[in-house]
Amino acid sequence: MSVADFRHAQRQRRARQRQSRGLVSTAFLRDGDMKLERPNRSKLYDKRRWRRLAKWQLVHDPLCRLCADRGLIVPATVCDHVVPHGGDPNKFWNGARQSLCASCHDGLKQQIERQGYHCEIDITGYPTDLNHPFNAFGPRGGLLQK
Repeated sequence: MSVADFRHAQRQRRARQRQSRGLVSTAFLRDGDMKLERPNRSKLYDKRRWRRLAKWQLVHDPLCRLCADRGLIVPATVCDHVVPHGGDPNKFWNGARQSLCASCHDGLKQQIERQGYHCEIDITGYPTDLNHPFNAFGPRGGLLQK
């Protein structure tokens, strides 16, 4: 197998991985490169109606909800869907929205969507999220508290 064939196979494997994550392959370009597009998501986010809804959300709820739950006061910069819409226009337009800072949207919220819980710990070293597997048998992992 030549180096060019190996690289082409690598590009195809990456393209299949991207496709399974919701990106659609449109066509192979020269040298095995692939042009990728998001299906309906970018079309929904590019609309003026979405920009107005997002602006309205940030004006009426200016603080990050996840930071506020932790006792922090941080201005929100992103309008986020509470329940992922997955490209469904009905869920996109009518679903519940929340204001988040960019850090929480790109980190904590993505982790919660992927795993179902977040991995933050308190000062004692225990997970703060009750959905964390450590808390499956009760708070503090089922330890008896007196």
